[in-house]
Amino acid sequence: MFQKHKNAVTFKRSLLAMSIMTLGAPSLAFAQAEGDADEVVVVGLKASLESAQEIKKNADTVKDVITASDIGALPDKSVTEALQRVPGVTVGRFASASDPNHFAAEGRGVLVRGLDRVHSQFNGRESFSAGNYAAGLSFEDIPPELLGAVEVVKNQTADIISGGIAGTVNLVTRKPFDSADRKIFVSVKDSYGDLVEKTSPAFSALYSDRWDSSVGEFGFLVSGAKSKFNARGDGINLTNFYERSKTQTEFADLGSTALPGHENEKLYMPTGPWFRTADSDRDREGFDSSLQWKNPDETAKVTAEFISSKSIENWREHVLFPTDSSTGFQPDFVNVQLDPKKPATFDSNGYFTSGTLTYPWNTAFLTSVRGDHTESKVQDASVKVELTPTEKLKVTLDAQHLNTTYHRQNNSINNRMSQSDVFLDLRGDVPKVQFLGTNNNPGGTPPGWLGCPTGKNPGTTDLADPMGSCNYYQVSIMDTNIDAKGTMDSFTADVKYDIDGDWFKSVSGGAFFSNVDRTTQDDAYANWGNISNTWGQLPKSGLAEHPELYEQFTFDNKYLGGDGLIGSNRTFLFPKMSNTSQANLLAYDQFLRANGISNGGWVNRADRVGIDGGKTDSLGYLPFETYHVELDRKEAYVRFDFANDELAYPIKANVGLRYVSYGVESTGTSLYTDPAKGFSPADKAFFVKQYPALAALLTGDGSTPETAKPDTYTATLPSFNLSVSLRDDLISRFAVSKALYYPSLYDIRNSRSYSVAVTRTPADTTVPVTSMAVSDLNATGGNPNLKPEESTQFDWTLEWYAGKSTSVTGSFFYKNINNLFRERNAEGSIGGVDYVGRTQVNDGKGTVKGFEIAYQQFYDFLPGAWAGLGSQLNYTYIRPSDLGDASGDAISVGGSRNEFRNFTNLPLPGLSKSNANATLIYQHSSIEARLAYTWRSDYLVTRRDSDSFAPIYAEASGYLDASVWYTINDNFRIGLEGSNLLNEMTKTTTQFNQAGVTTPKTFSLTDRRYAVSLRASF
Repeated sequence: MFQKHKNAVTFKRSLLAMSIMTLGAPSLAFAQAEGDADEVVVVGLKASLESAQEIKKNADTVKDVITASDIGALPDKSVTEALQRVPGVTVGRFASASDPNHFAAEGRGVLVRGLDRVHSQFNGRESFSAGNYAAGLSFEDIPPELLGAVEVVKNQTADIISGGIAGTVNLVTRKPFDSADRKIFVSVKDSYGDLVEKTSPAFSALYSDRWDSSVGEFGFLVSGAKSKFNARGDGINLTNFYERSKTQTEFADLGSTALPGHENEKLYMPTGPWFRTADSDRDREGFDSSLQWKNPDETAKVTAEFISSKSIENWREHVLFPTDSSTGFQPDFVNVQLDPKKPATFDSNGYFTSGTLTYPWNTAFLTSVRGDHTESKVQDASVKVELTPTEKLKVTLDAQHLNTTYHRQNNSINNRMSQSDVFLDLRGDVPKVQFLGTNNNPGGTPPGWLGCPTGKNPGTTDLADPMGSCNYYQVSIMDTNIDAKGTMDSFTADVKYDIDGDWFKSVSGGAFFSNVDRTTQDDAYANWGNISNTWGQLPKSGLAEHPELYEQFTFDNKYLGGDGLIGSNRTFLFPKMSNTSQANLLAYDQFLRANGISNGGWVNRADRVGIDGGKTDSLGYLPFETYHVELDRKEAYVRFDFANDELAYPIKANVGLRYVSYGVESTGTSLYTDPAKGFSPADKAFFVKQYPALAALLTGDGSTPETAKPDTYTATLPSFNLSVSLRDDLISRFAVSKALYYPSLYDIRNSRSYSVAVTRTPADTTVPVTSMAVSDLNATGGNPNLKPEESTQFDWTLEWYAGKSTSVTGSFFYKNINNLFRERNAEGSIGGVDYVGRTQVNDGKGTVKGFEIAYQQFYDFLPGAWAGLGSQLNYTYIRPSDLGDASGDAISVGGSRNEFRNFTNLPLPGLSKSNANATLIYQHSSIEARLAYTWRSDYLVTRRDSDSFAPIYAEASGYLDASVWYTINDNFRIGLEGSNLLNEMTKTTTQFNQAGVTTPKTFSLTDRRYAVSLRASF
């Protein structure tokens, strides 16, 4: 490793000073050349762990720290993935929690001790991403190369800005005064994914220098990072299982749903498999520049900084899935049968394990393409002034302006083909599926159906054959867009006065002011429509007649690691992926219309109209698809610090109180669907006469803005932290505080959508109406009156620091959370008629408790090169109580999909009861290496998934990553990295009944990755 020399880098014992550079070799670090503080020479991975351990040991409350060396030493592609190494921190593995069918190649979302209520900061300042529907930053968008360290603060001190009951994640960037002299770092990296078969280059660089002048010392730092990440993910999804028996209980009105040949048995089986594969690429760009100045007598220091992070992600997905029965709440699952000529197997409880599925003429497969383009940007400018007019007094003034934008385009085009018989085998670790070809139309085809000869459907064994519109045609389009932009202006003023009494050491106080302003436009997948009907008329988009509409796509032999798809039918006809881009989609629609292919069921964004005929804005949004939220926060605190080193057991403590004022102003619109739109003039007149106030409302198109400004929420947040030195190397720590978590800007939007159903008497519309009754008036939307969640939390730790890089620590934690966010039915009244609405409310309370243990050590006592061996281990156990939703999600709002399989007492989404990390470390001579395994137990992903409308659980999973670095000389290092080395298959299950029985759901696989890196430092 690098050895100490005349220009050895030195560090002051502070967070930034002990943060190691990501861009440079992990053995190099920035130095702090200020004052007469103790100095530590940082020389490699071992010293990096020493630094992090020292920060944890001297912390004011319970916290963990990872340095930039830790981030750069493993192939972590983002801050999110780096955080999963921290005790008690887990990350998500799905594109979104409500859609676990889409596995993410990168970690998504951060949870601390099982909770996603995380407060995100840049350099101690609050931060957020415009596209994040939860509160705070999307950590996966932030390039890790910009950071010097990451703090995970698990309890509170009074001087920390409020907002995290799970914890506060503080991203710390580098500053020029952290280094004693000029530093230049350059990093080049290229990685390869074995499924996507593409390389992903990454570049980063940093320049930092400081110099004296007659007016004081100046420092300047600039760093930048640019990377591309290409990935592929494959997956098989199974639809819901359903009871097949004579006495159907879940859908009693269907009568018998028994399988032919099994009439006297109660069996359970799915309706079929989904196949999906997606290529994705993400471009990250990061930039950080800071300028520092301090006067000659070092009583004033100014730091000006600009941080920019931009992420552009594209993914292109091919999906093959059965129609009709694919939406789980629909009771048409009886369409699927078993081929009686082929064997089928069930387990001892009657659940399907293998067999050949066959379908009637009115069921088909869709071949669907989806293109998704997402851009996210965060820019943060700040100026910080630190004044020390006396040795005892310090004043800090900090001003910040943040600007963030988000844009997403998500477009799908679907083909329909005749249903194929499918052999499905669930008896192995991965389902095996074989497409056998169309089934020669059992039962006959209705005359003229899809243009086929009357009563005939010839069938085919080649599912790539477009011949005949009865086999393939283009059926539908769906597009959706989201555009959001936000700003935040904040100002912080802090004053600290050192007293240095026998017990009383200092008093500090300050104030925080912030204004957050975000405007969001979201059409929420509203623009769906057909190209060719499957009823009432022949489709005009048969692929045999229009080859320009499709392209062949093959699920190759690597699909799902070579498992999953068997047999010769691997190629299918999909819509052209290029047409899913936003620009091409509009041209594609024009082409369909100009050539008489589309029957006009779908309209492009520019042609959308509201219920009153009003047009969209320039971005294609209707009035009710825009909402605006403004937040004003005012906070103030006082903190007292105590210490006594003369006691038999020296102590250090702080006690404080933080006052919070939280104000909301939310502007949006309400959309009222007119139930009388299709009425005859006489019926409409009758409705208006009977419900005049309601009828006046129900013609609204959502174009009139309405502003909600609820009463300001206030709270006081006490905190107390005590550490006791039982020995020089043994510390016990106790912390208690009250914390808040603020609702997301999405959940407090002031917009609602109302729908109403009217019953006419008599039902025969050819005779005069005698009465009308509103049978169902519903509303869905946001709730500006949401209050923050509140948590009273306790930590007790025992920390043994047996050596500079050796420690064994344990902690017990307990959180009592009130004002829980729950989605609930909420009653109201409009136009004199009662309605049931669905929205987020504050309802109930619960607890989270558990423990963490962590161990790290280098085995210096071993002989020779073995002395470079070390390990890091940590384990977290979490036990929630009363956080499950005891009343379930039963609602009438939104239709039967929300009532389907509405189970109660579901656990909290995202919470794994057990989480563990095991890392083997080696540092000797010119070699540094790590082998890291991250594991978490099963957990509930979502209470209601967007396809099957049932609870989805992720099974336990573990990921193995590795890195090896070789120091060539004082300036250059080369590294090899690997991630997902075990080729982990991510699996989920679907809850089938209230008793908790689950059935297989998804099987997902993404790339193994290998990388080579070169780092230079001067």
